[in-house]
Amino acid sequence: MSDVRQPARIFISHSNNDHALAMEVCALLEARGLPCWIGPRDVVPGKVWDEAILDAIDSTSVFLLVLSSAANKAPFVKNEVNSAYKMGKPNLAFRT
Repeated sequence: MSDVRQPARIFISHSNNDHALAMEVCALLEARGLPCWIGPRDVVPGKVWDEAILDAIDSTSVFLLVLSSAANKAPFVKNEVNSAYKMGKPNLAFRT
């Protein structure tokens, strides 16, 4: 049995207005060996969006919020934050 630890998979939550910045954050993390889940890139075609988001939050180890005024106003971002909290995921914020 291997004792090699896998890096934490990170769910990146962001407003559509901040998508370019969120993708840059994702690229920087993945370049350092930290795999990420970010929509819409990682939503499986044909999957119901809300279910894909909840499944992704559940399957990741860390929740990262790209926090901006747009994210603060977006109801779906609030839902993602609440879901991560209810699932007991560690929450990090990247304030822009």
